[in-house]
Amino acid sequence: MNYVKLLRLLEKKNVDVLFKAKLTDYNGERVLLADGTVIKTNTLIWTAGVKAAGITSRLGVDVAGSGRVRSEATLQLPGHSDVYVLGDAAYLENGNGQPLPMLSTVAIQQGNSVADNIQRALKGLEQKKFVYKDPGLLATIGRNAAVARIWGLSFSGLIAWLIWVGLHIYRIIGFRNRLVVLINWAWDYFFYDNQVRLITRE
Repeated sequence: MNYVKLLRLLEKKNVDVLFKAKLTDYNGERVLLADGTVIKTNTLIWTAGVKAAGITSRLGVDVAGSGRVRSEATLQLPGHSDVYVLGDAAYLENGNGQPLPMLSTVAIQQGNSVADNIQRALKGLEQKKFVYKDPGLLATIGRNAAVARIWGLSFSGLIAWLIWVGLHIYRIIGFRNRLVVLINWAWDYFFYDNQVRLITRE
């Protein structure tokens, strides 16, 4: 992901980005940073940090950063071959020694891998190691503004935003649903009709 391009897109939208800023307190009226900076605001949206469910710290197993359980390459719990750990609860490093990110794409692939390994265990076959296949990353920050990294290529601006729109519509189940969403989004785009978009599975 090209963070420099993302920073420039945010700056164009008059967003101030503070690096290495640590929040120490918020009282409903102002934000206090570790360096003494005070930001007056009645609204605070906190999106920093992800942590595994608290139960992982009570299992008596080896826990890494963010409360994640260290697992074998097969996603089995060390010393307990009949227990699997996946998703945000699993700590597994990639080939470069870095932990796999806490993303839905990782959890989905791990779920498929665990399902396959359970079937293999029932048949008495050897367990397969989990290998994460990075599908890329997408982030949108507004109208015609997004950044994308797919197949090792980086995009930003309108092209990345169109990729984001296309993938979201593609993932919607059913052609009729895709068509309805596409028409609604096109209407909102050309007529600047701001509405809340919520896609749920019944």
